[in-house]
Amino acid sequence: MHALNEAFDRLRQYLPTIGNDRQLSKHETLQMAQSYISALRMIEVKQSQTAKFLKEKILEILQSYEVSINQILSVTTDNGANMIAAVKLLQQAAAFFGVSPESILEDEVPHASEKDIELLD
Repeated sequence: MHALNEAFDRLRQYLPTIGNDRQLSKHETLQMAQSYISALRMIEVKQSQTAKFLKEKILEILQSYEVSINQILSVTTDNGANMIAAVKLLQQAAAFFGVSPESILEDEVPHASEKDIELLD
């Protein structure tokens, strides 16, 4: 148990602090660590966020996690016109490879590489 407490103490040292008046509980520490790790996964975008650019970034991220386009079940956006257009481009790419909205949940959908999808531009 002593080693676990030491591990939490070390973890607390690396997390952003919310004030020095009290120590985070173990539960709060884990929640903060999860949020911090999620924030680290975000990518910085320095150029114009066009639909085409966003589609390419989404495909890069999917490829880095070895997720194929047929494994996308839903997309949540901020309803920005660029995001809506990017999702439509992804849908067009999926349709190009024979992935219909009805078959998106089926396992036999063909896998497309990022290189193949870029040919649609």
